[in-house]
Amino acid sequence: MSAAVPLHPDAASERGDLDLLQRFQSLDALLAEHDYFWKPRPFETTHPSWRQLHPELYNAISCQSDAEVDVCSAEPARFQEIAQPLLPWLSELSRASELAAASSRPLTFSPFDALHAPGRKWRQVTAFAAALPPLSGQVHDWCSGKGHLARAIAGANEVTMCCFELDAQLCESGQALADKQQLPIHYVRQDLLQPFDSSKEAYRGGWRLGLHACGQLHVNLLRAGVDSAADGVAIAPCCYHKLCLGEQYQPLSETARRASLTLSLKDVSLAVQETVTASAKERAQREKESQWRLGFDVLQRQLRNKDEYLPTPSLPKAMLNGDFTAFCAWAAQEKQLTLPKDIDYAQFAAAGRSRYREVRRVELVRHLFRRPLEIWLALDRALFLQERGYEVTMREFCSREITPRNILIKGQLL
Repeated sequence: MSAAVPLHPDAASERGDLDLLQRFQSLDALLAEHDYFWKPRPFETTHPSWRQLHPELYNAISCQSDAEVDVCSAEPARFQEIAQPLLPWLSELSRASELAAASSRPLTFSPFDALHAPGRKWRQVTAFAAALPPLSGQVHDWCSGKGHLARAIAGANEVTMCCFELDAQLCESGQALADKQQLPIHYVRQDLLQPFDSSKEAYRGGWRLGLHACGQLHVNLLRAGVDSAADGVAIAPCCYHKLCLGEQYQPLSETARRASLTLSLKDVSLAVQETVTASAKERAQREKESQWRLGFDVLQRQLRNKDEYLPTPSLPKAMLNGDFTAFCAWAAQEKQLTLPKDIDYAQFAAAGRSRYREVRRVELVRHLFRRPLEIWLALDRALFLQERGYEVTMREFCSREITPRNILIKGQLL
């Protein structure tokens, strides 16, 4: 039986308002109890460790056609329906992972700005901006890029925007776009991975915004916001695994530091595996590369007489225009392996395709935990703010079709 805190939401709005601590405790217990499903990486292991414990689930994924796997990969809820009768506790995991939609203000945005931001990005920006309360005074846009969010905020609120960005060219382009519209925006060129001086009077109070500031960048935003007594903080986190210290995930909140679950940064990367923007060409290239890597994995295990995965470096994309034999020669050279002359490359290429089919099916099970893990990580950030005196909500500010990284954590100083 699960040790999770029972949840009994009756409607989506109530799910969104579940106590943050209660939600975290439920997810923590479930993720820790069932980590043998999702911590092992199918790409690196030849058979899932849960196969003997849950043969009916393994049979269910093995029977799926490639077309059915494609559908379940694109629509996670479809595989949830298949797995639910076999793993009844998934309903509790799902309930703890559901967020209500953020309420939105009816705002008008400049058509000029839409011309300078890619369509999907602009939809993210406008959804994020509309989910914020009316803003005034000083607002800081963290990792602003060209300032798409800053211009949307400045055009819809009585604010002065300060954009922090490291890339000099982006600062120049963003300032030019803001000046063209005579918006109260100025840029500060800043490496936000370095310690931030929150003691400066100009940086105290106000709001801190971060739309998809990667990994350590949004962590630093949270810390700088708390240290400078920001009136409010709003972030849509992403790339949770891109952190600076060590190989282990270091929780932010006191609650998460006492959690049952411990994570490596490799574990954390599961939370951001879902994408909805890859083109058909990009998907085909990714599939080919995966098949080649798995085929080489079968080969290297035989050559080394070691049944263990051997990671290889990032592949020069030009090599995907070649063939499997050339890939094996490159990978062997990178790992200082000598390839015999009589290798049956067709056999290992076929083994790679076969393993790829199994990996995709096992990944469907692993992906049942993808969103719950992301919610766990987001709650760590929300609880960090709550523990430091902020009133915090956690909502979805847009649909997953616009971006799977659609969690808005909003904290206002009490």
